[in-house]
Amino acid sequence: MNNDRPKDSNGCFKFALIAILVVIVFVFCSFSSMIAILSMGTQTSSERILDEGSADRIAVINVNGMILQSIDSSIFSAGGGVTPSMVRADLDSALSDPSVKAIILYIESPGGEAVASDVIREYVSEASQRKPVVAYSGSIAASGGYMIASAADKFVVHPGVLTGSIGVILETSSIDGLYEKLGIETVTFKSGEFKDDSELYDGVDGEIETIYQGIVDEAYNDFVDMVAEGRQMDRETVVKLADGRLYTGRQAVANGLADSMGYFEKAVQEAEELAGISGSTIVEYGNQGFWDALLGTKVQGIIGSQLVPNSSFGVYYLPDITR
Repeated sequence: MNNDRPKDSNGCFKFALIAILVVIVFVFCSFSSMIAILSMGTQTSSERILDEGSADRIAVINVNGMILQSIDSSIFSAGGGVTPSMVRADLDSALSDPSVKAIILYIESPGGEAVASDVIREYVSEASQRKPVVAYSGSIAASGGYMIASAADKFVVHPGVLTGSIGVILETSSIDGLYEKLGIETVTFKSGEFKDDSELYDGVDGEIETIYQGIVDEAYNDFVDMVAEGRQMDRETVVKLADGRLYTGRQAVANGLADSMGYFEKAVQEAEELAGISGSTIVEYGNQGFWDALLGTKVQGIIGSQLVPNSSFGVYYLPDITR
C-alpha cells in the first residue's frame, strides 16, 4: 500500500499544475483582449517642449514610418507607422490652440497605402488654409511621404534626404504551375468573370493586366495632379520628374520639388517668417495609443516590406526599394 501513495501524490501534483497553467493562460488572454479593445479606441495626446521661447508656439507633428489606414493595436503587435486619424488628432490640437501660430510636419516616411497618404495630404492642405504649415525631412520623405509634404506651404529638406519617388506600386503573386506539380486542383464558384483571384494560380493574362494597369495609371495621374497643385508647378513638368526615381535634397530643390535645404532650424525659421513671429516656443505633439501611454514609450514603425508584405494586395505610394 505504501507504494501507491507516491503515485496518488504525483497525480494530484500534475493535476494542480495543469489547473494553474490553465488559469494563467486564461488570465493572460483576458488581459491581452482587454488591452487590445482599449487601445483600439483610446488615444492620448501629449506635448513636449523642444525649445522654450516666447508665448507664441510652433507645433511639431511627426509623420514617421509606413503610412497606413489603420494599425494593429493589440498587445502582440509591433505597432509603429502613422495613420490619418493620428495626424488628424495632432492637427486638430494645433489648430485649436490659439498660442500655436504655425505647424511643422516632421516627415520621415517612405510612403505607404495610397488612400491613407491621400487622406493625410488632404488634412494638411486643409490645415494650411488656417495656419502656416512647413514640412521638413532629414532622412526620407518618399512617394506617399512626399505627397504629404507637397501639400505644405514650404518644404525644407536636408541636402542628403531621399525624396520624390512620385509613382505607384500594385503587386500580386503567381504560383502558376505549382498546384499542378503538387496534384492540387482549385475549384472556384464566382458571380462574374473577374470575381476571383485566379491570377494567383494561372498567372496574369492580358485582360487582367489591363485592368490592374488601369488602376495604377489612375492612381498615378491623381498623384501627379496633387503634386502639381501643391507645388504650383505645371503638370507637364511634374510628369517629367514623376518616373518613380528618388531625388536627393539638392536635386529636389533644383527641380522645384522642395523649397530650400537646411536642418530643422531652417524649418523653424521658415515657419516663423510665414507666421510673422520670432523666438517662438517649439512644442512637439504626440499621439499615442493606450499601450504606448501605459508603457511611456512609442514603438517606431518598421520601414519597408515587414509592414507591407508581398502578400498584401493593394495600391501603394512607395519607392520600389522598400519592397
